[in-house]
Amino acid sequence: MAHELVIDWPNKKQREKRNVSLVAYGKVGQGKSGLAMSRTVGIPAAIAAKMILDGEITDKGIVLPLQRNIYKPILENLKIEGIEAQETSRYFDLP
Repeated sequence: MAHELVIDWPNKKQREKRNVSLVAYGKVGQGKSGLAMSRTVGIPAAIAAKMILDGEITDKGIVLPLQRNIYKPILENLKIEGIEAQETSRYFDLP
């Protein structure tokens, strides 16, 4: 799963292009089955659901995982499941 973000920073004369990918390597036949696409979508949702049930996420409504107390534990649990976030950034000068 990959996300591409383009950020115009208000205090800089640069534009940032940031790529974030969730990378999962083959687990079929190693006690964990499923395609990488289903794992990179389903496992984060399952982790978030467990966090809600355990009272770790108490926000109501549609909540974006942009708060450190939400995304940090999700990324840590994904790493245990063999899914890692890889991030790259490139900066471009604005005209």
